[in-house]
Amino acid sequence: MLLFSIAAYAFTIRLDAPFMFNHDDNSALFSSFASSHIVQGLAATFGQDFYTLRPSRQMIPYMHHPPAVALYLAAWFKACGRDTPAVVRVAMATLSLGSLAFFFTLASAFFKTRPARFFASMAFALSPMFLFMGRMANHQTPGLFFFVLLAAGAMHLRQGASRTAICAVAAGCAGVLTASWHATIAAVVFTLLFPSAINDAQTRRRFRLTAWCSFSVGAILFAIPFVLARNGTGYGENASEIAQWFSFGGATAWKMLDNYLSSFGHGMREYAVAPWIVFLGAFSLALWRRLTVRSANDRVAAFFALAAGNAVYALMFSNAMRHHAYQLFYFLPALALATGLASEKLLAARTISPFRKVAAFALFLSVFTFYSHQRLNALYSGPASYARQVVPTLINKYL
Repeated sequence: MLLFSIAAYAFTIRLDAPFMFNHDDNSALFSSFASSHIVQGLAATFGQDFYTLRPSRQMIPYMHHPPAVALYLAAWFKACGRDTPAVVRVAMATLSLGSLAFFFTLASAFFKTRPARFFASMAFALSPMFLFMGRMANHQTPGLFFFVLLAAGAMHLRQGASRTAICAVAAGCAGVLTASWHATIAAVVFTLLFPSAINDAQTRRRFRLTAWCSFSVGAILFAIPFVLARNGTGYGENASEIAQWFSFGGATAWKMLDNYLSSFGHGMREYAVAPWIVFLGAFSLALWRRLTVRSANDRVAAFFALAAGNAVYALMFSNAMRHHAYQLFYFLPALALATGLASEKLLAARTISPFRKVAAFALFLSVFTFYSHQRLNALYSGPASYARQVVPTLINKYL
């Protein structure tokens, strides 16, 4: 509850400020799509993303992401009777707090000790990337919501099939397809690899059946309004514009490598937490030396299924990641679990004295909280130049 309360409080920082912070142009953009649903009506938009030009009310399609974000915001605008920045931020923060709650259940299934659960949850909940980007209107927030729901259900399913775990897997698989291309790729890779972490053959079959049936349902939920919109408005005729964000299409291997290094370096420096690098190194060492028993190997397989999904979407969308460091958002669960694993191995190490263990954890807590505070303070210290340039244009040009 402490971590949840701190995260909830952090989401209220400058809640009613205008869209002026780093990447707030995304919130203005999706607010415009939501307004199009309300003004034009779902019969006209077919639930897809459209700009609506002022004053002609001409609709211009936007295809970079699935439509769930704008539909979700439109529901909030309708319920609240207004479309202010505060409503947008509360709506997205609600999803982020849901992701955090799901991660708590994921960590409880993954770790046996409370300290490991705490450090993993802390690395997730108090990350500057989560606390700052978690209330931005874009595909990351709902995508992470469904991705963590899927992972939490799968982790509990690994311990034994239950109706709740099956429902979580089903909802996560169906939901990612309507929320985020990136989360969909990560989820597909995760569901392909995760069965190796399940010992029981019948549970493996249930997991595969649930996942792929749910992906099919999600695809139908996405395809039907897309086809109707294409027939009714011509939406989707310029689908090739999405390809600009992929790694392929003439990019050389060196260009792709440069994209990866730039995006990861920028993302780690600006939004993620630098101490994670130390803990990832500790986890790698622990994996190399100590994880030899069968149960631990199963858990490592579960962790790498989670991490591999992130790696594949990063590989495919390197162009997007170079321009938008917040694409690293989906790495948060894997990095947080790695932090918990490192803390678990440190506690179990017999060659390290209790005093040194306490000192190591105290140092990590100090550096972690100081870094998070400094990053959030810097991000909220004033308007970002790009948002200051783009947001007024979006507000004046579109509904």
